[in-house]
Amino acid sequence: MITASGTWNTIAGDRSPGGGEKGTSVLLPLRPASYAPRVLIAAGNSAAAQQSAEMIDLSAATPAWTSLPDLNVARPEQCTACLLPDGKVFIAGGVPGSPGPAEIFDPENPAQGWMRCADMSHIRGYHSSNILLADGSVLMGGDPSVGGTPTPHERYFPGYFSQPRPVIAGAPATVAHGAAFQVMTPNATSVGEVVLIRPGAVTHGWNQSQRFVGCAITGTAPGSVDVLAPPDGNVAPPGHYLLFIVDGARVPSIGRWIRVTP
Repeated sequence: MITASGTWNTIAGDRSPGGGEKGTSVLLPLRPASYAPRVLIAAGNSAAAQQSAEMIDLSAATPAWTSLPDLNVARPEQCTACLLPDGKVFIAGGVPGSPGPAEIFDPENPAQGWMRCADMSHIRGYHSSNILLADGSVLMGGDPSVGGTPTPHERYFPGYFSQPRPVIAGAPATVAHGAAFQVMTPNATSVGEVVLIRPGAVTHGWNQSQRFVGCAITGTAPGSVDVLAPPDGNVAPPGHYLLFIVDGARVPSIGRWIRVTP
């Protein structure tokens, strides 16, 4: 995992002029072998930032922010970027006076832009947030905008919920950095990726601890996939993660808890 040091000016400038926490950011999926760190930022309450998104690859020889396709709607209030187990980024909230739609972005196909998804049922602005659940759905809540009364929570079910999903039949409860382990699954021949997603800690549009880390697949046998855990704590800080297997069509299993140790 190569990390550059220095400063790189964003294209849209300050996303929260006047203070506060507007817009959102996320560390994009870290995948073997290089675990190249890329960061996405989106939205904000400045005129230039409200509907914009940018990405930077910190493993590049000369890192620089690059423009991404605009969001479908302006999001000057607090929205949250949430990593999905298929490697895509989910954003919702931050649309003033309207529930607004969710949007999904694929970092592996930036030119495709943001896919507009279903509208939420409730306005989600100040102090709203979303977080990934173990089944791969996203829980959205917050924004006490009407008389200080919180709005009900709601869940978003990404498109993979309509597809047959691979199944984790067995996996270790604990694995050390760099260690080999097996994931038992009847779908072994269709597994394209094994990923760990660190549980989130989210508030005010920021999910401070979410992290998507891919594991190297070293072999496949009937009923099992051989995997290497991430190499160290720089890539995957010790702690609990949701383990997912993802098939070649990028449909993930339901997550299973696993603890990564030094």
